[in-house]
Amino acid sequence: MRLGIGVMVYNEAENLGRLLEALRRVGSPRVDVAAIVVVSSGCTDSSITAAREAARRDPRIRIVVDPVRRGKATAVNQFLASVSGEVDVCVLLGGDLLPTDGAVEELAWALADPEVGMCGGRPVPTNRGRGLVDRIVALQWDLHHRVSQRAPKMGEMIAFRADVPRLAPDTAVDEAYLEWLIRERHQEVAYVPDAVVLNHGPTRWRELFEQRRRIWIGHWRLRATTGHAPSTMSARTLAHTALAYLIDRPVALPLLVTAAAVELSARAAGTWDAVVKKKNPYVWPRLASTKRPAAEPPPASIRASSA
Repeated sequence: MRLGIGVMVYNEAENLGRLLEALRRVGSPRVDVAAIVVVSSGCTDSSITAAREAARRDPRIRIVVDPVRRGKATAVNQFLASVSGEVDVCVLLGGDLLPTDGAVEELAWALADPEVGMCGGRPVPTNRGRGLVDRIVALQWDLHHRVSQRAPKMGEMIAFRADVPRLAPDTAVDEAYLEWLIRERHQEVAYVPDAVVLNHGPTRWRELFEQRRRIWIGHWRLRATTGHAPSTMSARTLAHTALAYLIDRPVALPLLVTAAAVELSARAAGTWDAVVKKKNPYVWPRLASTKRPAAEPPPASIRASSA
């Protein structure tokens, strides 16, 4: 299986070197990495320098430089064009992430099943603060994991067959858009919980709210234009997942209520923006508190709970 890995970058110098070193180690008798493509979109920091330093050590690393930030979907299309005809499977992740050892291989090998057209790993936040926002972020990704076990929902790090059509450049939710493309081809979407990828969620209330509002606008527009709705848009699925979570952890009720209030407020604001203001944030503001290096390993319990 020949792999092309796309790294979408906008001012990610702080984490990019560490990420590329991790990706250089990817490979197994079943998985061969043919190309690691860094797509720099309007970077103004030293991201390109970090990528070039890594490229000098590994000829598989390529750099696509776009001086203008045009949105992640355009960057994904630039990556797809770069590896067209060379690879069987594409893996996609942002420059602010860090896959754990073996995660990319696990993700790619799920596509050995000919019925599967796309799969997603398990994002785990490195937020370890005791503040309320950090706790809400951890709760959100835990619920995302539980939802994905019932109805796969793609996020953060994904893999898909390389022959997919190009994305609409104005979509703000590239993973969900790809999920729609795959389902339109009558292929399955799979969740691979052992493919753990580390991220860092917002630590500020405003950034948490803006992130959730932007994602909702993207999902709302996708449903309005294609009819496809990710599993996290289903109120029934979310209610069942939240109830199961409370049965396991009844002391989490106040935290769950607070997180639900934030989510509902963000969705209400996002619906207003999408319907009345016709907003489409496919080029979104950088959230500073999410850009801390994702270098902290996940607790041992993460992999255990994935089984």
